[in-house]
Amino acid sequence: MFARVPASSANLGPGFDALAVALALYVEVSIEPSASLEVSSEGCGAGQFDDERNLAVRVASQVLGHSSFKVHVKSEIPLSRGLGSSAALAVAGSLIGNLGLFSAARFGLGLGESGNFPAGIKAIAE
Repeated sequence: MFARVPASSANLGPGFDALAVALALYVEVSIEPSASLEVSSEGCGAGQFDDERNLAVRVASQVLGHSSFKVHVKSEIPLSRGLGSSAALAVAGSLIGNLGLFSAARFGLGLGESGNFPAGIKAIAE
């Protein structure tokens, strides 16, 4: 299973946290069954969280109810730059955890892990 989610910005002048835009930078997350948790990454933030602390792993594990999978994260989204890297990773984790079913009830689980990104999530979902 594979998910590709864009970066976003909700810091649009007077529309702060009310207006958002999806950007042409992406995080790609792939998952496949495995006997135990395996995490790898490349691009922005590579190697920083190649374990159970990875946000995509935490969200997918919560949705799936287990962590017996192999996940790979490839990110073009710089960390700590206000471009929604955490929101995008949470959305990708939720998507792959749901095996591609964009379920609003389970989508909420991903939001709880990364914080409150209302405008950024809205831009990504549209």
